[in-house]
Amino acid sequence: MASLARAAPRLRMPRAGPERSAAPGSCKVPAPLSAPPVIFLRDRFLEADEPATVSLFDRAYLLGDSLFASLRVYAGAPVGLGRHLARLEATAGELGLACPSAAAIEPIVRTACDRFVSEYGYLRITLSRGEMPPRAAGLGLTGLAAPVLSVVVRELGTPAFPAPTEVAPVTLRAVPAACQPPGWKLGSYALRVAMRREVEARGHGEGLVLGLDGAVVSGVSSNLFLARGDLLVTPALSSGCRPGVTRELLLERLRAAGAPVEERAVALEDLRAADGALFTSSVTPLLPVSRVESRALAPDHPCVARARAALLEAIAQERGPA
Repeated sequence: MASLARAAPRLRMPRAGPERSAAPGSCKVPAPLSAPPVIFLRDRFLEADEPATVSLFDRAYLLGDSLFASLRVYAGAPVGLGRHLARLEATAGELGLACPSAAAIEPIVRTACDRFVSEYGYLRITLSRGEMPPRAAGLGLTGLAAPVLSVVVRELGTPAFPAPTEVAPVTLRAVPAACQPPGWKLGSYALRVAMRREVEARGHGEGLVLGLDGAVVSGVSSNLFLARGDLLVTPALSSGCRPGVTRELLLERLRAAGAPVEERAVALEDLRAADGALFTSSVTPLLPVSRVESRALAPDHPCVARARAALLEAIAQERGPA
């Protein structure tokens, strides 16, 4: 992984593409995709027409033995990048997966974002443990090839701030934190994909994930906040929810502004009795909730509006002056 330093110098390319004139807070669905992806694989950037190939014997393909970080890019700015890289590096250390330092990956990511010619994009950083040696099978860790790093920036066909959605609990439950630390973003997402299938079959934009005790943990791929009067409440990390970067940013900004916010256990009945609710994630910063099961909520509740304003402020700060 020493050759990571071969990343090209940063280039500020002119912005183009269908989303150029759209504000980050727009609910408008982006126009058809047109910008080619920017891909860094192993130790270099690929040419636009060069295929990106990974071995069939790579452990990410065979076992899901990989880590990742994903986030949205605004005008070349990957919001919360430092926090994402710190978590990637920490998780790799916990799993014994050789990982370039955050300081080594960051210039690669920023070069990729600068080369991407559309205003908004989706950034995915993936680190695989590498290829299995010949004649190997199973989970053994001896004789592996070098880890494989990829950084991809591509267009994203969904808005950052979508229209409100209905939600309901999904059937499957969250894995307890004692079984798998929720901060690990592992390549095996089969459980969450199964949950997402149920959500899409209902025609909803998100679903509620409960713990084994029936308490609310999170959305399928997001963190949850609910509003009661002037108070925003989010499940505590002890619930097993992921310590999401956007969750963290929102909590910091709300507290800095003196807005009331609590982290605590959330029962399904709490959500059913809420005045409003929203989901947050790095790819979809804010998704308001219009209905929980049969009960209507206020997607324009003042707490939801306050959260939206705080997140737009965070995005604008990372983008810098236009």
